[in-house]
Parts: sequence; structure tokens; C-alpha cells
Amino acid sequence: MGLKSFLRDRILFPLIDLLPFSLKNKLKMVGTCCFGEGWGYFYLALFAEEFENVSQDEVKKLYSGLSEHSLKVLLDYLRYCHLTAELRKNMDIGKNDSIIVPMENLFPGLNGKKSFEEEVCRKFAAGTCFKNIASESGCYHHGLTLVQPEVLKYIKNKVFVDLGAFNGDSAFVLAKYDPEKILAFEPSVINGELCRRNMEKSGIGNVEIIQAGVADEFGTMQLSENESGTSLGDNGGYEVEVVTVDGFLQQHTYGKIGLIKADLEGMGLKMVKGAVETIKRDRPVLLLAIYHNKDEFMGIYEFLKKNVPDYCYRVEALSGLSEVTLIAWPEEADAKH
Repeated sequence: MGLKSFLRDRILFPLIDLLPFSLKNKLKMVGTCCFGEGWGYFYLALFAEEFENVSQDEVKKLYSGLSEHSLKVLLDYLRYCHLTAELRKNMDIGKNDSIIVPMENLFPGLNGKKSFEEEVCRKFAAGTCFKNIASESGCYHHGLTLVQPEVLKYIKNKVFVDLGAFNGDSAFVLAKYDPEKILAFEPSVINGELCRRNMEKSGIGNVEIIQAGVADEFGTMQLSENESGTSLGDNGGYEVEVVTVDGFLQQHTYGKIGLIKADLEGMGLKMVKGAVETIKRDRPVLLLAIYHNKDEFMGIYEFLKKNVPDYCYRVEALSGLSEVTLIAWPEEADAKH
């Protein structure tokens, strides 16, 4: 341990810990700046309370067939959520707050990972119409930077389905993989217009924006919009159309679906149930966010394993510990087959 680390961890921070919480946190921010990176911002998991009743043993049992790395990603996220829930209960911390904690002690390597993601995103956004771009898009392309070349060859010149298109950042990066067309589903009127403008500014002409949400049946739902994002439910906001992927594709004529990306604020499992026939028929690569609630985290993988044979799976965290994404590709696209 260096002198700065010793002064910070053994003398300064223990003294600060004796102070009231609000003052303690501010002083630790100053200490972090003066004494290095052993401590850092800990952004509380937005969806932590969704996972309070999920145990590590449940996760290990469900995902037992995956790699040690994938299992570690899942368990780190679960621990992150459990810690967040505990902090909120004990310290009266708000949902969008961040605090200073010894990140490297809790999650070794996290500081370096986040620094890498921020630097890649900064360089990626330079010269584009996106002032800021999230790491799941800018750094990892929703998982496509982490797959084998054979998988990228498999999806080339096929139709991509972008579910939860937001402002077009995901369509922007997916367009780099030579799709025939991108179907961008976005229920928010505001985000849909942003997506359209950003595609025009970027000179991307093969993106079709569909102003609708996706679920396991056709109908309408209420869309809520706030600083944390948008979400579909039964209450609040304004009414939007909801479709199923299977039903929508039956009503329209497109080429073979090569990729489905979904980040749906908790609607992921319902989406998969409404897209299962498309997945069985066209066997696309799947990039599915599974971190919003227990249904996604525990349900999507289990449903796919039971209903869609011969797929390969891995799990990655595409932003620090969060943006946990299930990446799935058919065995025929895998280098080992």
C-alpha cells in the first residue's frame, strides 16, 4: 500500500466515517480527488428493489450451463442490486443518487472498466450528432463488439429489429454491420422524432421507425417518461400502441430477420414471448437487456432454452456492472460448428 492509499484508507476516511452521512459523502469526494482512485462514485442500481428476493443460488442453478465469466457478470449485478437496496434502506438514499464507496474493494477491476468505457464512448461520439452516447451503444454496440467474426458474417444483409430505439443511438451503431434494413420500434413520440432527425443527420436511410411498443399481445398501454427513461405500464403517461414482433412481421413484408436487439425497461420477457415464432423461423442473433426486473433476469433465458433449440449464450455487463445483456446466437453461426 502506497503512502497516499495508507493516509486515505487508514486515517482520513475512518475519521470522516464518524461524521453525519451528508457531510461524510462530500468530504470523501474531496478525499477521492486528492488521494487517488481506490474509492469512487457508486451509482446505485436503479432497479435494485426488483431483485431483493432473488438469491445467488437461484441464479447459479438457472445459468449453470454458461461460462464462469457469464455467471460472474450475473452474480456481480445481483450483489450490486442487493447492496444498493441495503444502502437505500439504511441511509435514506434516493433512487437517482450516487455515493462514494471503496469500489475496487467491492468489485475489483470496475474502475478500470468504467474508465475504458468512458474513453471509448468519448472517441466514438466525436464527430457524430450524438453529444453523449451510452457505453452499451458506443463501446459495445449492444454486444456485437464481443462476438465472433462468424456471427457478424451471419447477420450481414439481413433485417435488424431494434426494440427500444430511443434517440437512434442503437440504430446508428447497428447500421455499421451492413443490415438490409433496420426496423426501429420506439413508443415515445419525443424519442421517435429524435431518432428520425439523428438518422437524417447521420445519412442513414435504411431505418424505418415504428411508433409502437412491443409486448406479448396487441393492444394499448400507458407510456411514462421521466429523467430515467420511458416505461410501459397500466397507469400514468399517455396511451400508445403495443404490438407483438410476430404479429407485426406477419402483417408486413420484410426479408429474413438476422438480429433482434431489445432494451425495453422491463418488458423484455413479454417481447420474447411475442417474438418466439420469428426466432424459431429466422434464427436471429439476440441482444437482450435482462437487468430491469426479475422477469427479464430469470425468465428470458429460461424461456429461450425451453422453446428455441440449438442456441449459444453468454452474458455481459455493457456499462460498469449494469446494462446486463444476454447475447444469443444460433449454433450454425458459431465458429465451433
